[in-house]
Amino acid sequence: MYSTVAELRANLPTILSTVYDDTKVGTRITQADINVIVDLSGVVDFDAVDALATVPNVINLLSQYKTAEKVIYANYGLKITTSEIPDIEYWRAQYNTLIDKVIAGEINILDVDGNSVMAGISSFSNYAKNNIRPALGNDKYGEFISKGDLESERPYET
Repeated sequence: MYSTVAELRANLPTILSTVYDDTKVGTRITQADINVIVDLSGVVDFDAVDALATVPNVINLLSQYKTAEKVIYANYGLKITTSEIPDIEYWRAQYNTLIDKVIAGEINILDVDGNSVMAGISSFSNYAKNNIRPALGNDKYGEFISKGDLESERPYET
């Protein structure tokens, strides 16, 4: 497990004081760890992480954030919407912010000796000629280019 029961109990003291025993918390931590592995499998070498004696801080924090979200959701279930529970949104925002930074390469995950456990980030590379713009644009999610604009930039000869 990438985080501990004690860490979760410190993050959510009011919910966990009577409702969740250690076995239930352990189950939620395991589920959260699976989410972390799935979300970072393209950029982190989890075989290297699992071989470490100490879990890197970033992985530990991600596990804590996702576990807190899962425990709150499991405690309240489908009885109310997530907008009525700001704690869920807080833990989701914490998790998403940190994971986005890891995926973007802004945070390098290191072991205790300072060695990186990052597996490398797969990204799209543009091998087009310098004077040709990508059909979906250069923005983060691309941009719409009409068929007319595309044909004027890249004339099609029949």
